Amino acid sequence: KGKRIGGWLIWVCIGLFLNFSNSINNINLYENDVLNTENITLLMSIEGGSSILSSLKFSYFSTSIIMTAFIFLIILFFQRKRVFVKVFIVIWISIILLHTIDYILTIAMSEGAIREWKMPSAEKNIILSFGSALIWIPYFVKSKRVKETFIK
Repeated sequence: KGKRIGGWLIWVCIGLFLNFSNSINNINLYENDVLNTENITLLMSIEGGSSILSSLKFSYFSTSIIMTAFIFLIILFFQRKRVFVKVFIVIWISIILLHTIDYILTIAMSEGAIREWKMPSAEKNIILSFGSALIWIPYFVKSKRVKETFIK
């Protein structure tokens, strides 16, 4: 039957829900404030606007992928599926890659106010996702509790 979810796994659970919630907030921000018709029209009317728009659309797209990944992880977590650990590691590495690509696109394609607005969050996303990976991936690989919890 395996152990119940407990110990440090409670923090993993909280983190999954907080990250999912953050993804929803970011998607709402992009849909309502950033990628609205007025801003798209404005961006298309300025020089380099299409590049900036492409960078913003990638951010929106990657956030949508990340939100979907967290839904999948939450389901696997509560089903206590053995595959959760491997999927968690793959998804977390993918999240780091998406954040890194977003950062590079921000540098390459954005300028002025857009870059100033977007750079702090792009940098923060890389640091937080990388830091989380440094903590949780070794924990999932070595923890006896994890091996005894995710057995199905």
